[in-house]
Amino acid sequence: MIEELLSGITAEKVIEAYATYQSISQVLTLYRKTRRNNQKDDFSKYIGIPQSWVLEHIEDFRFMNTGDIILLNAYANLKKQYKELGIPDVGEKEMIKDAIFAVSKVILSESENNTSLLTKNSNVFSKVQIEIGSLTKKYDSSIC
Repeated sequence: MIEELLSGITAEKVIEAYATYQSISQVLTLYRKTRRNNQKDDFSKYIGIPQSWVLEHIEDFRFMNTGDIILLNAYANLKKQYKELGIPDVGEKEMIKDAIFAVSKVILSESENNTSLLTKNSNVFSKVQIEIGSLTKKYDSSIC
C-alpha cells in the first residue's frame, strides 16, 4: 500500500502540492483577518460572497482555523473529479473556493462541534471525498 502511494510521487507533484498549500494558507489568512476584524472583506471578496453574509455565517467557516490539510485534500479530490468529468479550465482560485464550500458542507453536517477534531478526523476526510466523488458537474458554491 505505501509503495503504491509513493510510486506516484514526482518532483512536479510535490512542487504543485506545495504551491497549492501556500495558496490555501493565504486564503486561511484572509479568513482569520476577517474573523479578527469584521471590516476586513478580503475573504468575502475571494469567495465571491457578500461581506454581510460572511459575517452572519462566520462560524460556518471556523474549520478554516485548522483546516489546511483537509482543504488541500479536497482540492486534490476536486481536481481529479473535474478531470474525470471533463470540466476544463478550473483555476486554482475557483478550486480552492469549491474546496472551502465542500468541506464546510460536510463539517456543518457533523454533530461534533469541535472543528479542530473534525478537520483531523479520517471519517470526515472520507465524507469530503464521497461528497466530491459524487459530483456529476462542477461544485455549486452559490449558497446565498
